[in-house]
Parts: sequence; C-alpha cells; structure tokens
Amino acid sequence: SKLNDEEIVEVLSSEIKKRKDSIEQYTKGGRPELAEKEQKEIGILMVYMPEQMSEDAIREEVKKAITQTGAKDIKEMGKVVGAVMPKVKGKADGTLVSKIVKEELSK
Repeated sequence: SKLNDEEIVEVLSSEIKKRKDSIEQYTKGGRPELAEKEQKEIGILMVYMPEQMSEDAIREEVKKAITQTGAKDIKEMGKVVGAVMPKVKGKADGTLVSKIVKEELSK
C-alpha cells in the first residue's frame, strides 16, 4: 500500500526527531563525529520534507490560534499548540512551535 503525502511527512518527521534526539545524546556524551553523522542524515531527510515555514509564518498561525482558543496565559499553552500543529504539520518543528507559543503567551 502506498503512503499518502501526510503519512510520508509523518514518517520523515519521526525519523528527523529520532536523529535530533541522538544528536543531543551524542553531543552530551562527547561524540561529535556521531552527532555530525546524524546531522547529515537530517539534511538528507529534509530534502523530502515540505518547505519549512518561516518563524514569522508560524508566529502568525500561533497568534490566530491564541485568538481562536481565547488562551490567556502559559497554562493554556497545550490548547494553543493543539490548534496550531495540524495547520503546520510537517512544515514546522514542534519544538519551535512550542517556543513561539510560550513567547506569545508570555507577553
């Protein structure tokens, strides 16, 4: 059975995330050569990902989601992230989305 685009993006995102986690572990463990290898693999996987959104574009989506959900503070961060992620799936890193939501809700 063929994967549809969304499923492909899901698989790629998951593989990229695994490698980012590995990079963190290798860097902490003082194995830069292994971290570098993982980084190269991320580069290869990224070629097949949809074009990544700019931070400004993500921030726009976050602001819309904050308005839509009526979130007032950081306690409601999950609600906002939940509203944004389906819109930016595969086009934005979850960590970056969370960081921007945090920034916007902290204003």
